[in-house]
Amino acid sequence: MNGKKLYRIKNGAMLTGVCNGLAAYFDVDVNLVRVAAVLLVSLTGVGLVAYIAAAVILPEVENSPYPTAGTSRNANSPYTQAPDVPPADNNNNTDANGKDII
Repeated sequence: MNGKKLYRIKNGAMLTGVCNGLAAYFDVDVNLVRVAAVLLVSLTGVGLVAYIAAAVILPEVENSPYPTAGTSRNANSPYTQAPDVPPADNNNNTDANGKDII
């Protein structure tokens, strides 16, 4: 076993945090898990039963115990961090190649 445990993660959850927990556990985009859950619920009744069972059985945590798990590529996700981008130099008089512009 990999030592990971499955949780419901409330931070960034739409409903109960089940999809967030699954995404964190499997280290996939939470939106993919949500789409899969909607498909399972709409195509079969098994998805709804499984979701309710997971919401009742899984322990709840506020934030993911896994550092990079469940990261969404969505800019509005609480897990997404801004990339390290240097501040713009508005007083720079050079072009993209570093040559002076007059």
